[in-house]
Amino acid sequence: MVTDQSKNFAFISSFLYYFGILTIDGETDEGKLILRVPNLTTRGLYVERIRQMLLPDPFERDDGVFAAEQLYAKGDMEPLCEFVEQKFFKVFHNRDYRWANELTVKTAFLTLLYNDILYIIDSEKDTGRTYADLIMIIRPDMRRFKIFDVLIEFKYVRNVDELTSPSRRTDLGRICSISDHKN
Repeated sequence: MVTDQSKNFAFISSFLYYFGILTIDGETDEGKLILRVPNLTTRGLYVERIRQMLLPDPFERDDGVFAAEQLYAKGDMEPLCEFVEQKFFKVFHNRDYRWANELTVKTAFLTLLYNDILYIIDSEKDTGRTYADLIMIIRPDMRRFKIFDVLIEFKYVRNVDELTSPSRRTDLGRICSISDHKN
């Protein structure tokens, strides 16, 4: 259905709305509808599908979830960073890096960190003075567990070689600069 050329943006939006995959969230100043994902269950399905597309091997998916759990339970971000670098970004091709940005990196991390049972997860949360790229607050009924609240700020620094010579593209490089603020 998605590959049919007659199925434009309006058709797909209506289709997803009709089946409850999207809901109306408001209107723009121009009178167009704003659609959003209606609930955590649907959001979880989207995240799981992205995870399956990026990591088709179920054992690799499990390894990624285990790496994310190291961040939840021990505050250790290194295994998660290494996993994203070694597993996620190897699925991208040279031409993909042309469009890579902070959202690309955030999406990779979010697909592994998403856990709506333990956390309230928010992206671009207004913190008063700035916006937090990814914030994971332990649900009140889950505070009994020994896990951490998580706040991650992503910065994407484009490699100059990437911009000037696609054939000389280097990997995204070290994607994590870890600042440990355990209190």
